[in-house]
Amino acid sequence: MYRYIKDNFQSLKDFILSLRKEHADSLNSDDVRDILDKYLLEIRRQEDSGEEIRFKRAHEWRLAFELFLAGTDTTTNTLLFTILFLAYHQDIQQKIFDKIMEVVGDARTLQLTDRPNMPYTEATILEVLRHRPAAPLGVPRMATNDTTVAGYVIPEGTAVFFNVFAINHDPQLWDNPHIFDPTRFLSPDGKKVIKSDAIMTFGAGRRICVGETLARMELFFFITNIFQRFRFRFPENETTPNLKGNQGLSLRPPPFKICAERR
Repeated sequence: MYRYIKDNFQSLKDFILSLRKEHADSLNSDDVRDILDKYLLEIRRQEDSGEEIRFKRAHEWRLAFELFLAGTDTTTNTLLFTILFLAYHQDIQQKIFDKIMEVVGDARTLQLTDRPNMPYTEATILEVLRHRPAAPLGVPRMATNDTTVAGYVIPEGTAVFFNVFAINHDPQLWDNPHIFDPTRFLSPDGKKVIKSDAIMTFGAGRRICVGETLARMELFFFITNIFQRFRFRFPENETTPNLKGNQGLSLRPPPFKICAERR
């Protein structure tokens, strides 16, 4: 697994560095194409002015990597997993659609202000995030000093991972953890979302993912507006895809065929 993740990481790094070279070779201050151009121009400005250089060339690929992985790849894969899970669970998909019709109907696009009125959809998103965390082994940390955890010595400088997938499926923390059940995140009357502290998809503590709020907002907006307009099902006479996912830099669903029927 480590070798697989490392090879995928290196492939993406090489791709980003090739983009960086293309941008640097064609950089034009009168035609700023994207954030990478802006970054390169800021480095040039600081170098020419003699200022202390706060933007480092060595950080360029890391910036692009984080924007790509955290800003787009993870949300895209979670959205695909949602379509996959709800194609399997037509009853849950129908409940989401029925609530959409109750709250806004089909006359307008759903907005973030509709979120408080749609706890079941929010709970479904949390259940997808619990089942298929984008980073099953979390984001690596580094021990800042020698320490001992549960009798194991962890020397300073050691890379530390925590198994998000295992925590999200721990039977000591979750009832029937391998069952897809959005109601586990709802109050008994179904009117309020109860987010458990046991879900570790976005991490925990001071280093929790800063994009959690944005990601959940995006997912709500995308999912509600897609399912307002379409019903998703698997094609007849086709093998249904598995739900395990494929591990790359983030967990993604396998390629699958889907029918989107206009509502």
